[in-house]
Amino acid sequence: RMGPGFRKIFNPSQIRRNRRTGNAAGLLKNERMIMNEKRKKAVNPDEAGFWQGQAIWSTYFNGVPEKISTGWAELDQFFSMQPGSLNIITAAPASGKSEFANALMLNMSVNYGWKWGIFSPEMLPPENLFSNFAEKYVGTSFFGKGRMTKEHLKEAFSFIDAHIYPIVHDPLTKCNMENLLLMFRVLQERNGINGALIDPWNRMEGGVPAGKSKIDYIGEALQMAADFAKSTKLWIGIVAHPTKLKKDEKGQYPVATMYDISGSADFYNMADNGISLWRDQQGKSNIVQVHIQKVKNKYIGSSGNIVDLAWDRASGRFSTPHKYAETPEKISTGWAELDQFFSMQ
Repeated sequence: RMGPGFRKIFNPSQIRRNRRTGNAAGLLKNERMIMNEKRKKAVNPDEAGFWQGQAIWSTYFNGVPEKISTGWAELDQFFSMQPGSLNIITAAPASGKSEFANALMLNMSVNYGWKWGIFSPEMLPPENLFSNFAEKYVGTSFFGKGRMTKEHLKEAFSFIDAHIYPIVHDPLTKCNMENLLLMFRVLQERNGINGALIDPWNRMEGGVPAGKSKIDYIGEALQMAADFAKSTKLWIGIVAHPTKLKKDEKGQYPVATMYDISGSADFYNMADNGISLWRDQQGKSNIVQVHIQKVKNKYIGSSGNIVDLAWDRASGRFSTPHKYAETPEKISTGWAELDQFFSMQ
C-alpha cells in the first residue's frame, strides 16, 4: 500500500470531491484571483521608494547567491538550478529527455531535499513512474537479474514518497496551463514543493480554447508559466518534443534547437533557460550530449556549451564518462610496413 506522500495524487477535474485536499477548491479560487490581479498590475519604477525595497545593497556587498548544483559538476560550469525560472528541455527522439529530467529532479531531492510536483501522463500508471525514480535512487534495476532488494525498495519508497508528488489528469478532460499551475500551487502550499515538471508539453495542447490559434495559446501559456515561476520562486521545467527532424545521410538526427519545438518560437523567447540533449543512436552510444542553448542569467551559467554525460541503462543514472588514458605513440622500427604489426616497446 502506498503511503501518504506518493499517493497524494491530485486530479484537477475532481478537486472539489477529493477529501484529501481539504479546502483546495477555495485555495484554487483565491489563487486565480491573486494571479489575475498580478497580471493587471504593472510596477512603476518612478514610484517613490521603489528601489528601497529591492535587494540591491545586499547583492552589492554579498554578491549573488552561490550556484545551486545540478548534481553533475561538469554541467554546473555552464548550467545550474535557478529558483523562479522557466526551463525548457528538448531533444531528438530517443535521446533521454524524460530520463534526464527525472534524474535532475532526484539529484535535487537527494542533495538539497527539494520536493517536486510532476505532471507526466506518458509515464503513468503511477507504478511505472515510481520504478523510474526508484532505479535512480537505488542505482540498480527495478526488474530482472540483479534487481533491487526489498530493503532497497522500502528505502526508495520512503524517500520518493516524501519528495515526489504526481498529478494525474483525467484523460477524458482537457488539460490547460492555468489549472495545472494552480495544482502546483496547491502542492507548494500543502507539501512545500520547490519545483515542478511538465512532461511532455504536447499533453497540454488539448486545452487550446475555441477561436484561439495554437501559436497564441502556446505564447500565453508559456508567459503564464514564466510569471508563475517568478511569483512562487518555483523551478518550472517543461519537456517539449521538437517537430519531425530530418536524419542526415548517416541516419543521425541533428541536435534539436528550441526553435525546432513544435508550435511556436516562444519556447525559446519565453524561457529563462533551455537545454537540448543528443545521443549517437547509430552507434548505440550511452553518451548523452547536453547542449546549453539558452541561459538568461549569466550568474547561473552560459549558453553555447556542450557537456557529455554517460547514461546507465539499468539504473537510469547519469554520470561523468570514464576517460581512458591516451595510448602512447608507437615507436617506429624504421620500417613502416612492419610498424603496422610490430613496434619498439
